[in-house]
Amino acid sequence: MPINLSYAEQATGIVLGADGSRELNAKVPYSESARDMPEAIERVKKYLLSVPGSEAWISDQEHSYRVTVPAWGRFEAWLTRYSASGDTGSISIGMDLGAVISEVGLPSQVGQGLGHRGLGAIFRYSPGSVDFHFLKDGTLFLVHDDDLDNPRTILE
Repeated sequence: MPINLSYAEQATGIVLGADGSRELNAKVPYSESARDMPEAIERVKKYLLSVPGSEAWISDQEHSYRVTVPAWGRFEAWLTRYSASGDTGSISIGMDLGAVISEVGLPSQVGQGLGHRGLGAIFRYSPGSVDFHFLKDGTLFLVHDDDLDNPRTILE
């Protein structure tokens, strides 16, 4: 089942084409498809980095999640806070993948979750080796640090 991606200007909500164009013709499609989450995240990453001040929607037939890109360095700040105090801040089990990206940024790598089709995926963030695991409906169910010297479950 394909994953649908659509884009809009964050300030106005005007829907944009995949190339960033502002065509207001309702007959023009303003979405694109990806075959899996790794491809979907790469397309969203390319779009959000090339059209600043915009947002994306990642959806399947049942779920739709808004994605914005936070200021650079948010994951590093989150990891530093967690390492110093154990505080996971606003990251919690049950969040959707759009909220996680909007909070800590775009992942460095994306893997398709084992046996998880649809929006299921594993987002790996760097620096470090922290993985955010999502169910097929796009909800967070596990955050794990795969550090070879000190592997640990952060949230489950």
